[in-house]
This record gives sequence, structure tokens and C-alpha cells, in this order.
Amino acid sequence: TEDFYYVELKGTEIQKGFNQIIRTIQHIDANHLKISKDQRFGFIVSSEVPKAGVKINNLKQEFAKKHGKSLEVKNKVLPHTPR
Repeated sequence: TEDFYYVELKGTEIQKGFNQIIRTIQHIDANHLKISKDQRFGFIVSSEVPKAGVKINNLKQEFAKKHGKSLEVKNKVLPHTPR
């Protein structure tokens, strides 16, 4: 199976990046290709350290529950090894 990666590069607007990833997933599902939730991975890379830890954890939980396998939010660099 193939994995699909949704990536947003943001300053400090983590919520905006999250919303953009969700809209992209919805657009692709509605207009192009139905992708299994287990094949979707979200990544938000910010230029500054996000300060709202609880808020970010809530976004990660929402993503995993409704939209994809996992969401990672990191500062400046986000190393990833495909599964």
C-alpha cells in the first residue's frame, strides 16, 4: 500500500495549517481519489516553537480520530522515515 503525506509549512499558525491539510484531504477524496485513513499522514512544520501544547495534542487526536493515521507538528525540521 502507498502512504500519502500532507505537509504544511507555517510560521506559528498551526491551526491554519491543520485546517489546510483537512481541506486538502476532503478535496482529494471528493474529486480525485478515495484514500484510506490509515494511509494518510499529516505534517506541520513551523518556523517557531508552538506554545500551545494542549491545543496541538487536541489537533493530533482529532486528526487520528477523523482524518488520518497521525499528525506531527515540529519546529523547523521534521525527520521522517517512511514505514
